[in-house]
Amino acid sequence: MKQKIILSMLALLMPMGLFAADEVTIGSVTYDNSGGTGRVVSCSTDVTEAITIESSVTINGTTYPVTQIKYSAFKNCSSLPSVTLPESITTIGFSAFQNCSALTSIYLPEGITSIENYVFEGCSSLSSITLPTGVTSIGKSAFRECSSLTSITLPGGITSIENSVFNNCFSLSSITLPDGITSIGDFAFHGCSALSSITLPRGITSIGKYAFTGCTALTSINLPEGITSIGDNAFLNCYLVSVIIPSSTTYIGNSAFYDTYNTLREIYLLPDIAPTLISDTATDAEKKYVFSSSVSSVTHGTAKIYVKASSLDAYKTAFGTELAGYITDKIPYASTLTYSTFSREFDVDFSDCAGAKVMTVTGNDAATKTLTYNTLADGYVPAGEGVLVVNTENASDLWYRIGERSGVSVGTNLLKGVTEATTIHPTEGGYTNYVLKSGVFRTFTNAGLLSAHKAYLSLPTSAASQYAIDLEGTTGISSVIQQKEKQSVYNLNGQRVSQPTKGLYIINGKKVVIK
Repeated sequence: MKQKIILSMLALLMPMGLFAADEVTIGSVTYDNSGGTGRVVSCSTDVTEAITIESSVTINGTTYPVTQIKYSAFKNCSSLPSVTLPESITTIGFSAFQNCSALTSIYLPEGITSIENYVFEGCSSLSSITLPTGVTSIGKSAFRECSSLTSITLPGGITSIENSVFNNCFSLSSITLPDGITSIGDFAFHGCSALSSITLPRGITSIGKYAFTGCTALTSINLPEGITSIGDNAFLNCYLVSVIIPSSTTYIGNSAFYDTYNTLREIYLLPDIAPTLISDTATDAEKKYVFSSSVSSVTHGTAKIYVKASSLDAYKTAFGTELAGYITDKIPYASTLTYSTFSREFDVDFSDCAGAKVMTVTGNDAATKTLTYNTLADGYVPAGEGVLVVNTENASDLWYRIGERSGVSVGTNLLKGVTEATTIHPTEGGYTNYVLKSGVFRTFTNAGLLSAHKAYLSLPTSAASQYAIDLEGTTGISSVIQQKEKQSVYNLNGQRVSQPTKGLYIINGKKVVIK
């Protein structure tokens, strides 16, 4: 009798949630009243029809709002095609829909604030999903092996991309990560072979191991300032051609940019002090594999590594003998045209390249179809600025260095830099846009893709339809040629002339007289 009294008293003192909840089954779904609220407990794994979750359930005469999906509630329901959740749902437990391989769609109510671990792992038919704006966390492997997922919008409150979140999402082609994210976990985008575009926001400080391994459609990526650590194999076996390492980076892991496909050609290292490669005790041979490529199992190459002139010797020492021969401070300028446009993601310095004159455009005269230029006497171009590069010596070996100054401004500049391939429209915001062709700035007739590291001219819409480059004024005839010479000839309106008569023309961007 004494034992019964003690147990009865304990029952009165203990919270209701510690006792087994009562249950009710509606259709294929079982609910309980755990914790004083309705909860989806389980579903028949052989269910084949679409399911609508009740917003409330009545158990033993009491009605409870359904607010939770219990962990693993729908796990392995491999024939479940779709689920409709009521607005009352605020919590979905881990693995709730794991391996629901036939699930093609699901609506998530606005009250949900977190996506737990493994929730949608293995939902291989799920092609798209919209996360509520209040979601602040996505657990590890939440969308792992969602192989049909092509797009997803991440809310602004998320602060990290956890381990393996999108691992083996083979169809995911692009994703924009919102501001506020500070880290990308291990294997986060591993095997996302369709991922051709990803925008990393400022604020990210670390990229985990194998984060982008096997992203074979990824040919470029912008690593924002602030990243300090790039993990082992982070970009292993991507098709990256060029990579810029921000000045904040202090560590780059083993085989971080190892390139089986032999596409990587350029590594730009902006830190003043060489980042640690692999570890402080890594051998020179081990360090080489950070940036190496392999054409076969025994043949390896290395991309050119560009660093600041003031850090050149220190980098060669820090990176060791295997990489020293690939490190330089002189970056080739590919264009051999007399006139070309240029822009880069980082400051650049042409000051020691005798054959290059760097200019901005500061004004225009629509009546005379002329532009006003400003020569940058020190050849220094701040990041993102668009400039006109004049090859004054028709040289084939122009070059520049990574800039090392701060606070440099070029003043008024009507040239707009493009650091990655961008679609430019003929008119935007009351301005008309021009592209440089054969020494003439011509208006865009249709929206067109401008290549990375170029610039376009942007003028008020009342401007002329085109502007020929004239650096020597109206009397600036720069050369005299014979009519019989076979060259592309343009009149002063920028129109190509197949059989020019005597007169004044433009050839290779220069004014010439044809006799």
